[in-house]
Amino acid sequence: MTSQLERRLQPRSLPDTFTRIEITRVNARVPMNRAEQRLALLIWVCSICIALLALSEVIELACRLFNAFAQQ
Repeated sequence: MTSQLERRLQPRSLPDTFTRIEITRVNARVPMNRAEQRLALLIWVCSICIALLALSEVIELACRLFNAFAQQ
């Protein structure tokens, strides 16, 4: 005869609704081929260039505002 503690520690079976859910992992897919790696690198580099361009525009605007206030 099993004790109450032993019964609590036994794994319970899940309802049918939970057993039908398929679990997939994002990083379980096949590795990228060379063309996909180059495309990902190109997108990454372009994103950095766009961010730097936007940052330079903000800095230029800040300099103009500073110069406008400094001349008054």
